[in-house]
Amino acid sequence: MKQNASGVVVTGGDSLLPELCALIDAATVVIAADSGLDRLWELGRLPHRVVGDLDSVSPQALGAARDRGVVIEQHPADKDATDTELAIWAATRCEVDRLTVVSGGGDRLDHLLGWLSVLGTPRLAAIPHLDAWCGTTHIQILHGPCEHGWSGDTAGAVVSLIPWGGECHGVTTAGLRWALTNATLAVASSRGISNQMVDGHAHISLTDGVLAVLRPHRGVIPVVNLTPSNSGDHHHDV
Repeated sequence: MKQNASGVVVTGGDSLLPELCALIDAATVVIAADSGLDRLWELGRLPHRVVGDLDSVSPQALGAARDRGVVIEQHPADKDATDTELAIWAATRCEVDRLTVVSGGGDRLDHLLGWLSVLGTPRLAAIPHLDAWCGTTHIQILHGPCEHGWSGDTAGAVVSLIPWGGECHGVTTAGLRWALTNATLAVASSRGISNQMVDGHAHISLTDGVLAVLRPHRGVIPVVNLTPSNSGDHHHDV
């Protein structure tokens, strides 16, 4: 795994928020899942690689990508994984230590649940930082045992903790209105929904399980601090 190597996977769906350009531009590798290429094209960007069966990408964006040397990894329509899952695995082959899936929202619910489930698989547990943007909602995926802290949200901002695929044990929080101490969150419970930030700083730890931390930002995208890659293999601007 390469230190400070970050991967961004862009899915189809609605248009991306322009505020996410900074995250995309700072990434070491950017991969479009099929019509995710169109979402990047709308922002004046192109990825390093396009992955999928190419059934929903526009001919214009695909032609532009080919003209500019973007790698096209085409898969058959009859396959056992969605385009976004295939794009996620392509990003892991780049040995990233941070992986972010970016969606504008508005995609099919089954696709959304599918790629979010992929982020919870043990195969990705070795990546220190796994997260996603779906519209204005930020989703952090924590594989226990681990700790995660952040700052910058306003007091009263909503934070929801959702067990992802099974029970989460040893969940302890700081900086949230309803604190948890060495708690167990059951997979069929809504106990962790709609907690709130106290003063803009929060910390979560868990000893076992996979926990999704959701922060709906209501149109406000906080600054994302990423270390830009020193590699010469940058993604293309249009």
